[in-house]
Amino acid sequence: MIDILRDYLAGAASPEFTQTIEEAHAALDALELPDYSDDFVEILMTDDTTDQGQTVQRIYDTTRDILVTLLKAMGVEPNDEARVSHLTTLLSGLHAIESYQDPHIILQHCAMDLHPEELLAEVLSVTTSHTAEELLVDIHAVSQRTIRKIIEITSDRVELEEPEDHAAARQKYLDAYRRFKNHIGGLDLILDHYIASGIDFGHPFMIYANLVGRAFEGMPVQNIAANLVSMAIISTDGFESPRSVIKAHIEDFINDLDILTKADIAIGDLLLKCEIKETTGIKHGPQ
Repeated sequence: MIDILRDYLAGAASPEFTQTIEEAHAALDALELPDYSDDFVEILMTDDTTDQGQTVQRIYDTTRDILVTLLKAMGVEPNDEARVSHLTTLLSGLHAIESYQDPHIILQHCAMDLHPEELLAEVLSVTTSHTAEELLVDIHAVSQRTIRKIIEITSDRVELEEPEDHAAARQKYLDAYRRFKNHIGGLDLILDHYIASGIDFGHPFMIYANLVGRAFEGMPVQNIAANLVSMAIISTDGFESPRSVIKAHIEDFINDLDILTKADIAIGDLLLKCEIKETTGIKHGPQ
């Protein structure tokens, strides 16, 4: 918080109000935002012609507007009634994800079978002192892009911190993925993009499924099947039994019963064809 604002609040507002604004501005300062303090300088310069109570209210409203704008830019839409102190918690919690001491815990929460809003609340319950239930009250909507970004950043950190034998442990997933791509020929896999951006093999299935979320429903059925199977075979809980792990979670991503039924059939057919090719050695499609 800039000094002139701190000095003004010391004489015009309660200690509780001043602390709320100070904590909010500390969160903004941590993001190294350029020139946001200019808005408050302008407010204070007009104080001589404005009622003191109105000036304090403008400080609060302007602080809130900045917090809301930043959260929306991060893909988090807060509830209209959320107070400045709660918005500060959301922003600080998001910022803390990148430096949280144990990224494995963040990834464990990213693997939870929840809607994006609930999932983010669970993640922020790790990086703040609030429960997921408390945080969820102030979260109206969360974009899938936000969940993907959290997974990508945290996955990169986990990979950097893994021991040297991590490469050997992930080789079985890599081999399975390559064989699967060979079996399906020309179908595009979403994982190709995410692997290139830093997502590693050997996470729980829901880590990969949460990268896509409800967007599965907009894909052709064959693409749904191929993408879900590819995610299962590189996951810790789906490698041995991809059909089981997909079946346990598919309804969380596809609401349409017709698409769900067709996708389930396509997944079964695809896995059967892959099994036949693996066991007989008969290869089809581009090699």
